[in-house]
Amino acid sequence: MSAALVFSTSLGLATPSALAVTLKQELQHLLDKHPQLKAGRDNVAAAGEGVNFADSLFLPTINVTGDSGYKRIDNPARRATGDDWGRGFEKLTMTVTQNLFDGSRKNRDKDVAELNHEAVRGTVEETRQSLLFQGTNTYIDIIRQMALVRLGGKSESTIAYQLDLEDERVKRGGGTAVDVLLSKTRLQRSKEQRVVFEGNLRDAVTRYTLLFGHPPDLENMEDPRLEYELVPKDIDVAVSAALAANPLITNSNRQIDIARLRQRSLQSDYLPRLDVVGSANYEDDREGTLGNRRDYSVTLQATWNLFSGFSTRSSVAEAAHTYSASINNHLFVNRRIEEEARLAWQSVLTACDRRMLLANAVSIASEVHASRVKLREVGQETAINALDAEGEVFNAEINEVAAQYDEKLSIYRLATAMGLNLADVLEGEYTPEVSAQSKELYTQRCEDRLKTVALRSPAASSNGAADNPFAAPADTNSDEEAANPFAAPVADEGDEEASNPFAVPAKDDSDEDNGSPLAARPEDNIETEDETEASTANPFADSAEEGQDETDDDDGLSLKKAGTVPKIKTLEDELEEDDGSLRKPGPTSADEGENDAIRELESELNKSLDNDDKLSSLMLPKLEEEAETEWDDGLKSEIQ
Repeated sequence: MSAALVFSTSLGLATPSALAVTLKQELQHLLDKHPQLKAGRDNVAAAGEGVNFADSLFLPTINVTGDSGYKRIDNPARRATGDDWGRGFEKLTMTVTQNLFDGSRKNRDKDVAELNHEAVRGTVEETRQSLLFQGTNTYIDIIRQMALVRLGGKSESTIAYQLDLEDERVKRGGGTAVDVLLSKTRLQRSKEQRVVFEGNLRDAVTRYTLLFGHPPDLENMEDPRLEYELVPKDIDVAVSAALAANPLITNSNRQIDIARLRQRSLQSDYLPRLDVVGSANYEDDREGTLGNRRDYSVTLQATWNLFSGFSTRSSVAEAAHTYSASINNHLFVNRRIEEEARLAWQSVLTACDRRMLLANAVSIASEVHASRVKLREVGQETAINALDAEGEVFNAEINEVAAQYDEKLSIYRLATAMGLNLADVLEGEYTPEVSAQSKELYTQRCEDRLKTVALRSPAASSNGAADNPFAAPADTNSDEEAANPFAAPVADEGDEEASNPFAVPAKDDSDEDNGSPLAARPEDNIETEDETEASTANPFADSAEEGQDETDDDDGLSLKKAGTVPKIKTLEDELEEDDGSLRKPGPTSADEGENDAIRELESELNKSLDNDDKLSSLMLPKLEEEAETEWDDGLKSEIQ
């Protein structure tokens, strides 16, 4: 049993049937049962009755009024004659009115009612498209989270198995406790990742249940295929289709027409109203007259409101502003739909590129893991590194799964922006030629975007083409070549050779010796008393005084006469002499500003003298007189 089914059992989700529940079936169920669409259909019916009301204005109106009662009349004339009037009466009146002219208001009202009916239907279509995309997103999210839960469980099982192996090696004395701890750390992170995936799946199940009205059948849900046929050949076709068929655009156009007709309908109040009124009246014993009375009349009635307190003008101005606002709103809706279409198109391209790149990343990670496993088998790699390589494979697969479903959702988003009905276009029946051509065009578009120029010709580089910043530098002899700062210096016999500061300096008789002053000099460079030219001076030796010819130089290796005791100087004395050589004799006040750097160097050297006593004693130990004399005599005899 898979991890998703175990997880669905833990959630208490039932699987009532063994039949596959496709996305198209669930969307059809959503359209039939969702309360929001039911409310929209009721609104459409209400708008239809508004059209019937507008039609009734073209028909005549018939009014019937009547009254019946008892009346007693007592007046001086009746009292003088002794006639007491008191009896019942009846009256019945029927009026028929037919409008002949009202400034075309009836026609405008009917047109407004019909457009309003279409606008309500457009609103329902907007709701329908939104619910279809929401349902598609929820359905695919369930499948994606199930796939991620499976990968998370697989990764956790692999790490747990490796942990058991490392623990067993430690018990047998073949492993280390550190590897066990590292495996436990990776196991905890894998468990945390699996818990996150399971939480996301629970959230997806909740959203699915509230949207569709029933829990998902995790066992029988099918993964929808990639609908290549829904993607147009270029972005211009997508934008044109969206501007022509998107329900928001259509509804916005209807709102403009409604606002314009309402403005014209209110302008009819400036004109008179003509009606034909037919009346029939019947009276019995009314107003003191005995017997029946019947009256018939046909009247042409005219009504013209000459002044209404500027209410008509205000109403017309209000309608004019509403009409202008509807036009501007339509322009905004066009921009928004075009933006959505372009964003959806870019989302499709990006998702396709990510899927291809991540598929390649999975292949590379698998090769790296296989290589590390082979190295582990021959003892050249650690188990933790092999486990980390396998973890990289799982991470790449997780990213690839997310990219695959993101690509499907981006295609459905583009289809929704283009005004397509997902319930009708999903799982459409296409010919094999159309499907193959659509898939080839879609794949070729993605591959073309991922192509890069591996090598550039010199002509292309000279034309100002942008160089690849990550490519190796060209192998040329130009001095202006941008060299790799991390590459080894190129060997060159010139004076400007970039030498390695840590390499042994080359021997050259014509140049000064740049070696260490404490290193032994070659035998050819050792000078005797007979030589008149001085060699390169030792910076740690005493300089020769006037009138003394015992030594020719102060390199520490010159021959001394027997009986002479060389004066061994410490490093502190030598540093003081070197510092003194840097000073100019008799600096003036004008030169003091130029010697600030030298003074700072002297102060820093003086501060460090106390810490250099041990170093001085190690580098230049004091020599005894006899040993020094014997060494000098032996060296002199050897040279001679």
